Amino acid sequence: MISIITALYKSDRYLPGYFKYLKRFTEEMRRRNIVFEVIFVPQLATPLEKELLSRVSSEPWCRIVESDVPSLYGAWNRGVAASLGEVIGFWNADDIRYVDGFLEGVDLIRKGAELVYFPFRIRRYLKIFNLF
Repeated sequence: MISIITALYKSDRYLPGYFKYLKRFTEEMRRRNIVFEVIFVPQLATPLEKELLSRVSSEPWCRIVESDVPSLYGAWNRGVAASLGEVIGFWNADDIRYVDGFLEGVDLIRKGAELVYFPFRIRRYLKIFNLF
Protein backbone atom coordinates (compact mmCIF):
# COMPACT_ATOMS: atom_id res chain seq x y z
CA MET A 1 0.00 0.00 0.00
CA ILE A 2 1.02 3.58 -0.65
CA SER A 3 0.22 6.27 1.93
CA ILE A 4 -0.07 9.91 0.90
CA ILE A 5 -0.15 12.47 3.71
CA THR A 6 -1.66 15.93 3.37
CA ALA A 7 -1.39 18.34 6.30
CA LEU A 8 -3.98 21.13 6.22
CA TYR A 9 -3.69 24.41 8.09
CA LYS A 10 -5.40 27.58 6.87
CA SER A 11 -5.34 26.12 3.38
CA ASP A 12 -8.65 27.51 2.08
CA ARG A 13 -6.93 29.42 -0.71
CA TYR A 14 -5.47 26.25 -2.21
CA LEU A 15 -8.22 23.71 -1.58
CA PRO A 16 -10.33 24.13 -4.74
CA GLY A 17 -7.29 23.39 -6.94
CA TYR A 18 -5.99 20.70 -4.61
CA PHE A 19 -9.26 18.76 -4.61
CA LYS A 20 -9.54 19.09 -8.40
CA TYR A 21 -6.11 17.48 -8.83
CA LEU A 22 -6.78 14.97 -6.05
CA LYS A 23 -9.91 13.76 -7.85
CA ARG A 24 -7.96 13.16 -11.07
CA PHE A 25 -5.12 11.53 -9.14
CA THR A 26 -7.31 9.14 -7.15
CA GLU A 27 -9.37 8.17 -10.18
CA GLU A 28 -6.20 7.31 -12.11
CA MET A 29 -4.72 5.37 -9.17
CA ARG A 30 -7.93 3.35 -8.86
CA ARG A 31 -8.09 2.80 -12.63
CA ARG A 32 -4.59 1.30 -12.42
CA ASN A 33 -5.63 -0.88 -9.43
CA ILE A 34 -3.05 0.67 -7.14
CA VAL A 35 -3.76 0.28 -3.43
CA PHE A 36 -3.36 3.61 -1.66
CA GLU A 37 -4.65 5.83 1.08
CA VAL A 38 -4.73 9.58 1.49
CA ILE A 39 -4.33 10.67 5.09
CA PHE A 40 -5.53 14.18 5.81
CA VAL A 41 -4.27 15.87 8.94
CA PRO A 42 -6.38 19.02 9.41
CA GLN A 43 -5.09 21.31 12.13
CA LEU A 44 -7.67 23.66 13.64
CA ALA A 45 -9.77 23.01 10.53
CA THR A 46 -11.58 25.91 8.90
CA PRO A 47 -15.24 25.56 7.86
CA LEU A 48 -14.17 25.11 4.21
CA GLU A 49 -11.61 22.45 5.13
CA LYS A 50 -14.28 20.60 7.14
CA GLU A 51 -16.79 20.84 4.30
CA LEU A 52 -14.43 19.56 1.63
CA LEU A 53 -13.12 16.77 3.84
CA SER A 54 -16.68 15.68 4.57
CA ARG A 55 -17.20 15.24 0.81
CA VAL A 56 -14.35 12.71 0.53
CA SER A 57 -14.51 11.16 4.00
CA SER A 58 -16.57 8.19 2.80
CA GLU A 59 -14.09 7.30 0.04
CA PRO A 60 -12.29 4.00 0.73
CA TRP A 61 -8.91 5.67 0.25
CA CYS A 62 -9.60 8.54 2.69
CA ARG A 63 -8.47 8.73 6.31
CA ILE A 64 -8.66 11.79 8.53
CA VAL A 65 -6.46 12.34 11.59
CA GLU A 66 -7.50 15.59 13.26
CA SER A 67 -5.23 17.80 15.31
CA ASP A 68 -5.72 20.89 17.44
CA VAL A 69 -2.03 21.77 17.36
CA PRO A 70 -0.80 23.68 14.28
CA SER A 71 2.57 22.21 13.34
CA LEU A 72 3.51 21.01 9.86
CA TYR A 73 6.08 18.53 11.10
CA GLY A 74 3.78 17.40 13.89
CA ALA A 75 1.02 16.82 11.32
CA TRP A 76 3.37 14.85 9.09
CA ASN A 77 4.45 12.75 12.08
CA ARG A 78 0.81 12.04 13.00
CA GLY A 79 0.14 11.05 9.39
CA VAL A 80 3.16 8.75 9.28
CA ALA A 81 2.13 7.15 12.58
CA ALA A 82 -1.37 6.51 11.19
CA SER A 83 -0.21 5.27 7.79
CA LEU A 84 -0.60 1.68 6.66
CA GLY A 85 1.65 1.95 3.62
CA GLU A 86 5.12 0.58 3.10
CA VAL A 87 5.77 3.66 0.94
CA ILE A 88 4.88 7.09 2.30
CA GLY A 89 4.65 10.33 0.34
CA PHE A 90 3.58 13.87 1.12
CA TRP A 91 1.29 16.13 -0.84
CA ASN A 92 0.93 19.73 0.32
CA ALA A 93 -2.29 21.55 -0.54
CA ASP A 94 -0.45 24.05 -2.74
CA ASP A 95 1.32 21.35 -4.80
CA ILE A 96 0.29 19.34 -7.83
CA ARG A 97 1.06 15.64 -8.05
CA TYR A 98 0.89 13.39 -11.10
CA VAL A 99 0.36 9.64 -10.98
CA ASP A 100 3.20 8.71 -13.34
CA GLY A 101 5.75 10.74 -11.41
CA PHE A 102 4.48 9.48 -8.10
CA LEU A 103 4.64 5.85 -9.22
CA GLU A 104 8.16 6.39 -10.55
CA GLY A 105 9.15 7.40 -7.03
CA VAL A 106 7.37 4.40 -5.53
CA ASP A 107 9.26 2.13 -7.93
CA LEU A 108 12.59 3.70 -6.94
CA ILE A 109 11.79 3.18 -3.25
CA ARG A 110 10.80 -0.42 -3.84
CA LYS A 111 14.12 -0.93 -5.65
CA GLY A 112 16.03 0.23 -2.57
CA ALA A 113 16.04 4.03 -2.49
CA GLU A 114 15.37 5.32 1.00
CA LEU A 115 14.39 8.80 -0.13
CA VAL A 116 13.17 10.15 -3.46
CA TYR A 117 13.25 13.88 -4.11
CA PHE A 118 11.63 14.80 -7.39
CA PRO A 119 12.58 17.67 -9.64
CA PHE A 120 10.21 20.59 -9.40
CA ARG A 121 9.32 23.74 -11.22
CA ILE A 122 8.82 27.11 -9.59
CA ARG A 123 6.66 29.58 -11.44
CA ARG A 124 6.67 33.22 -10.56
CA TYR A 125 4.25 35.69 -12.00
CA LEU A 126 5.14 39.34 -12.24
CA LYS A 127 2.74 42.20 -12.59
CA ILE A 128 4.17 44.73 -15.04
CA PHE A 129 2.27 47.95 -15.51
CA ASN A 130 -1.06 46.16 -14.97
CA LEU A 131 -0.49 44.13 -18.15
CA PHE A 132 -0.36 40.75 -16.44
